[in-house]
Amino acid sequence: MPALTPRQVHEQFTEAFKVHDLDALIALYDPDGVMVPGPGEKPVRGHLAIRKALEALQKLKPSNVELKTVFCIERDDLALTRSRWHFTGTSPDGQPVHMAGSGTEVMRRRPDGTWVHLFDNPWGGDVLD
Repeated sequence: MPALTPRQVHEQFTEAFKVHDLDALIALYDPDGVMVPGPGEKPVRGHLAIRKALEALQKLKPSNVELKTVFCIERDDLALTRSRWHFTGTSPDGQPVHMAGSGTEVMRRRPDGTWVHLFDNPWGGDVLD
């Protein structure tokens, strides 16, 4: 189901991430979207590169996933959002993993009225090298 509001992008991302549905996750990004895959990492651009970044996170077998919208400011076909997220998981070597962050996102409304990520920085205000 397409996201009809920026907050629904967050809600649908959470649900798709919980069930490891990469296709549903990628559908929530603009084809030319930009994502920061990790703290200190260079942003990646486009569906293929974003898919690779999300595949790496999915290898941590995320569970107990939570993503909340802190605020959303809309103007015309753009929205600036801030989020807080966390999940627990298991690394490939069986070790427990806990990740958390505060994201900053810019979303775009497409001509069909659905919303997608244009810029996604899950690490929010962290310094990017």
